[in-house]
Amino acid sequence: MKILVIRTCGIGNVVMATPLLRAIKRTWPNCSLSLLIERRAEGVIVNTDLVDTLYVYEDDGWQKISEVEWDKIFICEPYSIEGNGDWRDLKSKDFRWAGRVNLFKKHEVVQNMELLREFDGKEIPQLFVHSDMYSDAVARDRIESLMNLKKIVCLCSGHAGGVHKQKDWGVEKYCDLAWKLYGLGCGLVVIGGSLEAESSKCFKEIPNTVIVTDVPLSVTASIIDMSDLFIGNDCGPMHVAAAVCAKTIGIFGPTYAIKNRPWLPGPMYYVFQSKMSCVPCYFKPEYASCKTRACMKEITVEAVLNKAVEMLGL
Repeated sequence: MKILVIRTCGIGNVVMATPLLRAIKRTWPNCSLSLLIERRAEGVIVNTDLVDTLYVYEDDGWQKISEVEWDKIFICEPYSIEGNGDWRDLKSKDFRWAGRVNLFKKHEVVQNMELLREFDGKEIPQLFVHSDMYSDAVARDRIESLMNLKKIVCLCSGHAGGVHKQKDWGVEKYCDLAWKLYGLGCGLVVIGGSLEAESSKCFKEIPNTVIVTDVPLSVTASIIDMSDLFIGNDCGPMHVAAAVCAKTIGIFGPTYAIKNRPWLPGPMYYVFQSKMSCVPCYFKPEYASCKTRACMKEITVEAVLNKAVEMLGL
């Protein structure tokens, strides 16, 4: 049986699709499972046995999957796949797509799992992100100087760039928070990618702080796993934190927490989000045009610090 899962988006969205991938393998152990993703999310599952074939959209992935006749196709695109190709052109008699009916009414993990009707009523598998012993060793080497400190807190001010700047709490606030956590005896790890490499320089003056913006996703996952708490915007690393079962504080502004919150049990995570009447505005005209970003400014450093102290048990 040939099964295809399509999720052409960022790291977090692919992480949230991994329970479905695991459940498909449990339901049809002998199936050939393929996945189409964008290159930026490749690190989530590359070099693992989670899928049998990985198609990358930028490497003519859509053209390649259109040449195969599939038994089942699971489309985990909650909005639309316009621009990435039309799924109606693919060869299969069993297309599964949730559409937009319940888009902002339930978590993305749940919406994905509901595509697998055969798995109804069973326990949803855990999120997955690739890591290994080599990644653990590299991570341990990078944060070795923090290992003897009271607690290690991982910070990520990432927001994927472009219009997603609207959901950025602000690197200045993260720096202020880092100074206060340092004052409580914590070590800090500031993670991110190339987009955060420049802005992360403001953390260099803070003692007991390590900046890591130049490692593969698997190493980032290991670093988060070795930390006592993750604090970040609604972005890919926040879902990586959930995948490694790290305590997580998510700072949300215009996006939908009900859909994107950390997929963890209640005591393991906390979400900050404004109660302003315009929140959330993601995928509305106001999202891109908002100049004040008042919903993000309303969340104070002191409030996040107090919650961090509580979750760290300090």
